[in-house]
Amino acid sequence: IELENDTSYIDDEGRKQFVLNLCGESETVIDNGSFSNTIDNYNWEFYIGSDTVFSNVKDIPLTFPDFGTYEGIMMLNPGQVCGDTGYMTINVYPEIVSDFAFEYDTCIYGPVVFSDSSYTGAGDILAWEYDFDDGNFGYEPDLQHFYLAPGAYDVALTVRDSNGCENTMTRLLEFFPAPSLEIPDGEALEGCDPFSVYFDNLVTQIDSTYQILWDFGDNTTSDQVDPVHIFTSPGIFTVSIDVVSPIGCEASAVYEDYISVLPSPVAAFEYSPLELTNFNNTVDFTNLSEDEIAWYWTFGDESPPSYEESPTHTFEGFGEYETVLVVKHESGCFDTASVVLAVNQEVTYFLPNAISPNNDGVNEEFRGVGVFDGMTEFKMGIWNRWGERIFATEDPTQSWNGRKNNEGDIVPDGVYVVVVTYKDAMGEPIELKGFVTVVK
Repeated sequence: IELENDTSYIDDEGRKQFVLNLCGESETVIDNGSFSNTIDNYNWEFYIGSDTVFSNVKDIPLTFPDFGTYEGIMMLNPGQVCGDTGYMTINVYPEIVSDFAFEYDTCIYGPVVFSDSSYTGAGDILAWEYDFDDGNFGYEPDLQHFYLAPGAYDVALTVRDSNGCENTMTRLLEFFPAPSLEIPDGEALEGCDPFSVYFDNLVTQIDSTYQILWDFGDNTTSDQVDPVHIFTSPGIFTVSIDVVSPIGCEASAVYEDYISVLPSPVAAFEYSPLELTNFNNTVDFTNLSEDEIAWYWTFGDESPPSYEESPTHTFEGFGEYETVLVVKHESGCFDTASVVLAVNQEVTYFLPNAISPNNDGVNEEFRGVGVFDGMTEFKMGIWNRWGERIFATEDPTQSWNGRKNNEGDIVPDGVYVVVVTYKDAMGEPIELKGFVTVVK
C-alpha cells in the first residue's frame, strides 16, 4: 500500500502506519498510490465519531465533522494470499493564516518595516519566512528591510505552526521613494575642453520609471538616469537635477560650480612635399596650431623627438611613418594632431645600348644600372638576329661579356635584341625592350 502526500512508518507491531494532516479543511480525497497487477479489491474502513464509513473505491472521499484525530484501515485483496493492509491516522487541525503589513516613508529612501499579523486556530506559530523578492529573506515576525533599488516587489510571508500546518501570503510592495541627490566625494570635476563627464555617481535608488531632468549649465539638458555629457567650451558650470518618482515624490539638487572646463590648444600642421620616395624623403613640417606654448614632435621612426616649432625631418628607408604633433596650452591642457606618411620605394633600371668586348678595359660588359632595392622577379634575355637566345639571367647585377652564355668566343659584331622584365617595389610588372650593339 502507498498513499500520496502522507507520512508513513512501521509501528512496533510491524504494521504499516500512514499519517495524514489536514489544516483548516474538513473534506479530502485520499489518493491511493498502491500498485500491483494483482489488486482486485480495495476495502476501506474509517471511524468517524460513532459511525464507520465503508468503501471499495480506489480513492476515497471523506468529510470530517470537526477538528480531531480519526482512524482508518485500508485493505487490498482481503482474504487473499496476495494482499496488504495499512492503518491510517488523519489529523484535522484548524487553519493557519499568513498575513502581514508594511510601511515606509514613500518619499524618503529608508527601511521598509514589516509587521506580522498571522494566526493559527490551534497551537503556536513556530516559523516565519519573508521572501522580499530581491534575493533576500527574513525569519522574524517583525523586522525591517532595506531595498537597494526601486521597483514593484511581490513580498511573500510563509508561516508554520506547531501542528506542521503552513500557509503563504503574498502582497505587492511598490517601492519608489525619492532618491538621495548627493555628490559622494563633494568635489567639483575639472578637465580640458572638450570635457566628457559621466554622471554615474550622483543619483542612486532610481531607474527609468522616474522622470529625470538634468541641466548642465551650458544650455543643454538630458532625461537619462546616468547621462554622458561633453562640455565643448571653457568655463565653470553649475549642474542641477530634478527627479519625480512614479508615485509623485520629488527631489532636486543644484551643484554650484561643479564642472570646470579648462581651455585647450588646437593642434594642426601641414607638410611638404606631399609625395615621398626614397629619392625624395626630406619633409618640411609647418606648425599651424592655435593657443599653444610648447611643441613636441615624433616621426614614427627611430629618430629622437623634436621640440622645434616647425622642424625638417628626413625619413631613412621606406614604409609608413606616423608623425605626431603634441601641443600644450598655458592651462596645462594638450591637443594632438597626426598623419601617416608613406615613403614609397622607387626602383630604377636603365639599359646601355653598346658593348665593346675587346679587352681594352672600356665598356667590356653589358648590364643595366639603377636602384634595384625592392625589385622582384627580374629576368633579362638577349637574342641574335636569327632569334637564338645567347644570354639569360635572373640577377640584375650579372653582366653579359659578349659571349654566348658568357662562355667561348665573342659573338660577331652586330645588333642584338634585349628584353628585361621585373616587378617594382609596389608589385607592378615592368617590361623594357631595347637593342645592344656589339663592336669589337
